[in-house]
Amino acid sequence: MRRRLLAACSAVVALGASAAACSSTTDASSSGDDAPTTSGASWTTTTVDAGGTSVSVQCMGSGAPTVWLVSDLGLTGAEGWDGTGVAEGLADQVQVCTNDRPGLGASGPATSDRTVEQQADDLAAVIEASGASTPVVVVGQGAGTFIARMLAQRSLPLVAGMVLIDPVLWTSNAEPSADASAGVVAELAGLDLVDADLGGYGSAALPPPPVPTVVLGASHTRPARSSAGDTGTTLTAADLSPSDDERHTRQEALANKSPFGSFLLVEDAGSSIQHWDPDAVIAAVESVLASPNLKSS
Repeated sequence: MRRRLLAACSAVVALGASAAACSSTTDASSSGDDAPTTSGASWTTTTVDAGGTSVSVQCMGSGAPTVWLVSDLGLTGAEGWDGTGVAEGLADQVQVCTNDRPGLGASGPATSDRTVEQQADDLAAVIEASGASTPVVVVGQGAGTFIARMLAQRSLPLVAGMVLIDPVLWTSNAEPSADASAGVVAELAGLDLVDADLGGYGSAALPPPPVPTVVLGASHTRPARSSAGDTGTTLTAADLSPSDDERHTRQEALANKSPFGSFLLVEDAGSSIQHWDPDAVIAAVESVLASPNLKSS
């Protein structure tokens, strides 16, 4: 059952022409009392070339527009989203995709620095190479919201709508663990550049575009539940972030930068909201899909 917060989100609407359906290969459905109702869909994995790097892309379901999930810092697509039921809960309506960024998971090593700008350009190349219907609804979480927002700035025609899950608008000060992979270390170096020039990545510098945008704020900063993947990092954001009220004020201000933006506070949820309350994320995506302002191809 969805929590009362979700009453603010719109019901599902019939969408346009469908994209090619992904065949079933790997069961990734969520379970448990709080798990959303899922379609029974599963990921199909393909490999695309993006700027000379082999990138692993996972998709399920069919229908346009494609919803593209962007994981947090140092996380593969599976580590960010498997076990949540978010993809499965949407796959009976639209195609849902995610990917392992260069240097992570099953993708090849990165051939360039892992700046937010480069990661956004990589994502644009991956989306276009994947054959997904465009423009896409981009769903970013944590540091993945930087990539989503930068994608909209640098490749706006690719973005139909956005959901930003607990966007980081303060210094993160993340440090790699001793056994962190080279890809994780490289992504952390890119985040150091954000920390050094936070104003350059703030809401004024990277406002949401004029497309339906939902910003979800987490009620607290405690780590993700055990269903979340191992980031391979030691994150100290919870120690450095502002008070709850200040975090939510900044996030709401970010949402208000879009003429079609809204902010929703998800109670009893940490930053990886998709692991704490997947229904909140599903409902936010559904509200974007139902918006009369959703950009079409």
